[in-house]
Amino acid sequence: MILVLLFALFWAALASWRIRVLIRFFQLEEYQSARYIRWLVASRHRAVPDRFLLGATAGFAVAGILLVVGLDAAALHLPVWLVAGAVIAWPEPAKEVKKRFVATQRATRLLVTAWAVAILWHVGFGILVASQTDAVNATTLEIVALAGLAGYVLAPLALPVANVLMYPVEETFRRGFREKARRRLARARPLSIIGITGSYGKTSTKDYIAHLLSGRHKVLATPKSYNTLMGVCITINNNLDPDGGYEYF
Repeated sequence: MILVLLFALFWAALASWRIRVLIRFFQLEEYQSARYIRWLVASRHRAVPDRFLLGATAGFAVAGILLVVGLDAAALHLPVWLVAGAVIAWPEPAKEVKKRFVATQRATRLLVTAWAVAILWHVGFGILVASQTDAVNATTLEIVALAGLAGYVLAPLALPVANVLMYPVEETFRRGFREKARRRLARARPLSIIGITGSYGKTSTKDYIAHLLSGRHKVLATPKSYNTLMGVCITINNNLDPDGGYEYF
């Protein structure tokens, strides 16, 4: 049973690594599950990487050959799947990263929850398989490997699942953060607030206006492209001194 659980944990580690890689894109999609899933399925290479197809095909091919020739010892099949798993999870060549993952408190909570979902899937299946057999053989490992491959392919969906599970917690944090920003903004009155909307050029326009106004007035602008509700709240809570004499935000 120990060997089966360790093998299941091996696949859980591979799935967790994939989740860690993909959370950057979930963050880029502003933690919106529907947008992230559309991005994921827009390309087959994102949902089912070539390395996965290569490793899974090689693993089943070699394991099948061993079974055909009568070699069904677990000690022979385990290394096959360890190598196949390494091929599957081997990092792709480094590419230029436009925006790196930022380990915010929310992202960290989401990542840990997604890892827990992946680990529960693999370990739970491993326990189920181990409970149905007295001795570990090739068939047992093949079943766990099949579940591991399924878990690896479905690993990206652990992020939306974690997002749903963490919604009550995150909503509580967001509500408190919004209320804090609202109170802080009210204390800074009289303060003129300028909002800029549009599809393109919002950040540049904001920077131009802030630069022009700062020649005669004390101005606070959101940094970079902080244009979401939480981004604005972060600026207010961290940078807006209610007694700082700001005239424009």
